[in-house]
Amino acid sequence: MELEAVRLTNKQCGDVVRYYAPLLKISDWFIDVETNVPHGEISNAWGDCRWNLDLRRAEVRLVDPSHADPTRPYDMEYVLVHELTHISLAAVG
Repeated sequence: MELEAVRLTNKQCGDVVRYYAPLLKISDWFIDVETNVPHGEISNAWGDCRWNLDLRRAEVRLVDPSHADPTRPYDMEYVLVHELTHISLAAVG
């Protein structure tokens, strides 16, 4: 059975970040989201993130849905919020 991946545009990713950042207490962070990462560049995951606590900057990378395995569900919003949660937890120590 093939599952359709939930794809977000760059604007929608920005909207998701703006919605969840205050809830996760990271609204004072600059967060860049990259949405066109080939699956092979992220090891065993749909996304990853890197951050710099001192600069309050983070980069979230999401696998491009066209590279997703059609037999496994892939929801970019879910993965983006998951990665934002990592940033939030890093921010609180």
